[in-house]
Amino acid sequence: MRRAALLLVPLLACGPTAKDIENAQIHYDLGVNAMELSHDPQSALHEFQTALQSNPGDAEVEDGLGLVYHLMLHRPEEALPHYLRALQLNPKYSEAAVNLGADYIDLGRYGDAAAMFRRALADDFYRTPYIAEGNLGWVLYKSGDMQAGIQHLETAIHENRGYCQGYRSLGMIYSETGRLAEAEAEFTSYHERCPDVPEANYRLGLVLLKEGRQDRARQEFQTCADAKAARDTDLGTECGRLVKLMQ
Repeated sequence: MRRAALLLVPLLACGPTAKDIENAQIHYDLGVNAMELSHDPQSALHEFQTALQSNPGDAEVEDGLGLVYHLMLHRPEEALPHYLRALQLNPKYSEAAVNLGADYIDLGRYGDAAAMFRRALADDFYRTPYIAEGNLGWVLYKSGDMQAGIQHLETAIHENRGYCQGYRSLGMIYSETGRLAEAEAEFTSYHERCPDVPEANYRLGLVLLKEGRQDRARQEFQTCADAKAARDTDLGTECGRLVKLMQ
């Protein structure tokens, strides 16, 4: 009888407990702080990996790991499986789809990137569609469809007038295709909407230089070089170098 009773005991699934989930959330939050406040990729990796040990099925943690490898360590190949795992765990996770699309851009996989951005745009609950629109616009331009790319970028800016990347991408398209007056207008908007981003001054300065307006170009390069955000960066060094060349 004892043996029969033992056989009747149900096998219980060994999923995360409430304590495990709480612990994972704490380490996830610490990982986000390490990314956004401390800019410390090693600490972020440690916290996210610790979170996964407590709750291996957390899609947000997988997405966080992807962001660290992709944006902080600039290793898009290593980011890829984490973004894919996040979407496997939560197929409706549109933010992860957009991050995966951006990773595909860096890997030169434009068709795959476009599919991810369209996937996010098909989600009525996706909270920042202008990001997917802007990224899709850039991908279409890089794929050879400039007009469609411009249309999507203009839609993105219409949805969010403060979308810095939209102005930047439009300016890059017009600059690369020789439409300098339109490039100047977009980079000017880039600077006006995002005055604390010195790259806007740098990009505007390059266009002004192409137009032969050296005095204005030098002013933009000087503003870039003097910006606190450009201090001790490659961008600040380049802006300073251009100022000296033009003296």
